[in-house]
Amino acid sequence: MNTFNVLIDFLVTNGDPADIEGGEEQVEDEIPSPQREILASIDSEMTLAREMLNRLTQRRNEVHRELFMKTAPSPEERKNLLDVIAGKEHDLMRLQTEATETRSELDTLLRCKDSEMGSAEDSDCKGDARREYSLMLAGRQTVPYCAGLHQERLEHLISSQKTIENDLEVLRGVLSPIRKLPPEILSSIFLETLLDEDFTPNICSSWRKIALHTPELWSSISISEVRSKPSPQIPLMECWIQRSGVSYISFKVVEERRFASTVSLLSRILDIYIPHYARWRKVHLMYGSTFSLRSGFGVLPPDAVFPMLESLYLERSQFLEQKEIELISRMLLSAPRLRSVSWISGTLYTSFSVPWAQLSQLIIDHPIPMSDVIRILSDCSDLQDVELSLMPDFQSLDDSSSETVLMHCTLQRLKLHVLVDTKPLFNRLQLPRLKHLSLEMLRSIRPEIVPQEANWLNEEFISFLSRSGCSLDYFSLSDFDTSPEDLICCLRHSSTTLKELHLNNERNRKEYVDDQVLRLMTYWPALSDSTTTSDVAENLKEPLCPYIHTLKLWGCISSTDGVLAQMLDSRWRAREMHWAGSQMQVVLIGLHDADSQHPLDAERVRRMNEKRSGISVIRL
Repeated sequence: MNTFNVLIDFLVTNGDPADIEGGEEQVEDEIPSPQREILASIDSEMTLAREMLNRLTQRRNEVHRELFMKTAPSPEERKNLLDVIAGKEHDLMRLQTEATETRSELDTLLRCKDSEMGSAEDSDCKGDARREYSLMLAGRQTVPYCAGLHQERLEHLISSQKTIENDLEVLRGVLSPIRKLPPEILSSIFLETLLDEDFTPNICSSWRKIALHTPELWSSISISEVRSKPSPQIPLMECWIQRSGVSYISFKVVEERRFASTVSLLSRILDIYIPHYARWRKVHLMYGSTFSLRSGFGVLPPDAVFPMLESLYLERSQFLEQKEIELISRMLLSAPRLRSVSWISGTLYTSFSVPWAQLSQLIIDHPIPMSDVIRILSDCSDLQDVELSLMPDFQSLDDSSSETVLMHCTLQRLKLHVLVDTKPLFNRLQLPRLKHLSLEMLRSIRPEIVPQEANWLNEEFISFLSRSGCSLDYFSLSDFDTSPEDLICCLRHSSTTLKELHLNNERNRKEYVDDQVLRLMTYWPALSDSTTTSDVAENLKEPLCPYIHTLKLWGCISSTDGVLAQMLDSRWRAREMHWAGSQMQVVLIGLHDADSQHPLDAERVRRMNEKRSGISVIRL
């Protein structure tokens, strides 16, 4: 109480002690020590409060700036902003001029000093600069002193330029339409522009903040092995997982191919991702080690479920541990959203339990009997994409079963690698929605399981196309023995819808694309110097496959020199003739003895590429 009275008396007599020099010391001298500690504590809290106030003020200014940056200016505000920008641009030009002059004066000053130390006749310091230098000496100012003043002036001008440049960047940014987009829209744009599931936020700070707080951007990653080390490194993987929040996780891991190592880097990487198994969405694993016993799945909890898993790709020579096989089976069966399974392994797919009914994509790399193909297609009613390898069926389809046709109403893409006669399969199938068909005849080191001739069963295939009534966009035929007549018949049944055609017979070395096939594919009205023959007279205006834009003929051409180039030339510039069909965009040709057998073709293709590139001729 006495201390309070002393303070009141002092204020009444002398006013605010903060405004009077020595006032604080006079009051403190009259305050007992216990109260001094209280005042010191209050002063400390006031200091902290001022610091907090400064931080809050700074944060408020940042928020105001962000709001200002994201708010669309009115027409009047836009006009004012343009006026401010014009004024600052004028100030910037003035500062740049002053900086140039100051730098020139500084250089002249230093040269004059150097010339004073030498001969006057060799000096290039003349006129006003010489007089300024003389005045400086008369005023007894040293060169270092004046040079320091000029240097300080120059640094101040450069600093002012940077400040104005930053202000101009902010003001111009306010006028940019992209600044008005809300963070949610920017996040969606980031997600839509991702390429190959990789993301590198090399962007401005405000966008980087949005990216860092968008978990979906960090939910996918591709990992490869480079010199026995993962790329990216494991700490970055953990950071990626942390930034993904509670979003789903998709990851792809590709190991280096090696045969002597028993250590799998992929299993170490799986140890990082297995704690988050409930968030797995797309998993793509390619093992490189042949002798590694541990795949990484052995540490999965026995009761683990995968509610988000949609796609699983596993590529490994063998899965040896029965425990891992059982865990993978449980993973497949506990994934209600699973739609795609790719099994690239020597371990039989029958070792696993697969939810066939819910699959829309299936890839099995090892050969399976044809009866299994029929059963899989029957069980997978929603299948849209399938790639399988066919082997001889020891329990072959009998005649009675072959009469039953299996109609699959959803299959759009079928890719088959065959070691057997495909007649029973084509006789059993009806695929009305098929768009993409790829057939490849495999060559085995076991001749007892390969037909003596890989003959193309044209009659059965044509019946299959007619029965299905499908409209093929893509057709690929590899290493089948066929004839030009059979090929023409096949193309006639799929010609009107086909957009990509791939014919490959490099390993078989039986060439079936002859003059007749190429002339039937030629658009004759596009050739001003064309001479028609009777075998193409019926097809003058509508060649085979009029809508093809991509063509690959690899090791299957046996035509006369010049006929191939004639066909390509007609289809390469068909748009000039206002043809209703498609103009070819990409052509890949593989020729045996190209230099000796096809010099005219090579020369004409070279000239066509000079006008519009896209045709590649490879010498086999």
